Amino acid sequence: MKRVHQILIGVPVVAGLAVWLISAGCEGTGQTGGGPSLFSPANQGERWTICCRRLSAPGHAQAAETLGTMLRQVKQLNPQAVRVVTGPIESAVYYGEYRRVPARPGSDDLAFPPEYQRDIALIRSLTDGVSTPFLAAQPELIESPGARSEHPEWEATNAKGTHSLLIAVFYNTENFQQRKEVAEQYVSMLREEGFPAYYYHEPVKSFVFVGDFTEQDVIITPEGRKPGPRVEQLIARREEEFRYFTQNGHIIKYIEGPGREISPPSQIVPLPTK
Repeated sequence: MKRVHQILIGVPVVAGLAVWLISAGCEGTGQTGGGPSLFSPANQGERWTICCRRLSAPGHAQAAETLGTMLRQVKQLNPQAVRVVTGPIESAVYYGEYRRVPARPGSDDLAFPPEYQRDIALIRSLTDGVSTPFLAAQPELIESPGARSEHPEWEATNAKGTHSLLIAVFYNTENFQQRKEVAEQYVSMLREEGFPAYYYHEPVKSFVFVGDFTEQDVIITPEGRKPGPRVEQLIARREEEFRYFTQNGHIIKYIEGPGREISPPSQIVPLPTK
């Protein structure tokens, strides 16, 4: 298995978004901070899963499938509970589904059940003989009841073009549970500055796109699909922000091989349709 190490940059790339992320409990890597309490009784209807590994390095789809196969072969785990989700920019490996229970008899505080504690401890301890690929496994919210979007017209299926530049993904963590709100806030900020931006919510992730493009704005090369001139013009307007694909407001750096650091670039991709 190819060894790829992940490093988070400690400062969000979007200055205005940084304030929102900190107030939402997503400061730094998204594992610390305030925000709504994880154990609030209002969260009883939420479903949680274990995000075993998230991958954005080149070859992420194949690497995720390899890790998914590894999990399915663990005797103590249910192979049918392993899910590999692959997108154009990243892939993720998930396990199980859990609902929190009262921390103590008669208590309004909620905690993850014993089976979750057992599963995540086991998954984090797994090794391929060289490394522990799931050491950073974390709970991730599958869905959260909440208010409808204030701007449904900004949803990606309403975009003018067929393609757009995928620049960001947001996902809930144990201490950050506002991925939908933050994604839509980011879109609002971009639109206030004159950029055609859109959001798209999947069951566990929210994506942000910018720009209205078509298939003609994609250049096919031996190395893969590259942004065309019109896309590059858009990127040049906000080079530091639009050049790379961010996760929860941060650029991810990977160390691939001796002394080689890479960051996943933003990509022009087909937009989801209704």
